[in-house]
Amino acid sequence: MVGLAVTGLLGTLLGSLLVLGAWSNDRNIDQNLGETTAEVLSVSGFRTLVRYHASDGAVHSPATGVLYPDGLERGNLVRVEYDQENPDLVRVAGRGFGLGVVPVVGVVTGLWIVLCLLIWWLRRPMRAAAAPA
Repeated sequence: MVGLAVTGLLGTLLGSLLVLGAWSNDRNIDQNLGETTAEVLSVSGFRTLVRYHASDGAVHSPATGVLYPDGLERGNLVRVEYDQENPDLVRVAGRGFGLGVVPVVGVVTGLWIVLCLLIWWLRRPMRAAAAPA
């Protein structure tokens, strides 16, 4: 039982850290805001790569991809916002960490529902395997 509760707490902590990290990235971008148009180079299940010219004239294609890439396809031109002090930190313009809050809350809630059902099932009184004859 304790292991299940610890699993729930770890899942909750990881979800919270995920949202906190996204908020921190958005804050950094907002504090040193640069805006431009980027070309979508590739889209995969793990990241969407873009290429853009920063205000310093350098071309950037962050290896970690763009934040909040939902709906983008290879070849698209999209407005992006980036951190001028760290141009590899880039997001799709107009999108923010709030997009990730609902899915994270849903996953954490689902985790707790499953864990609570497991705890209930494990704690229920055991019935006799066979009724007396």
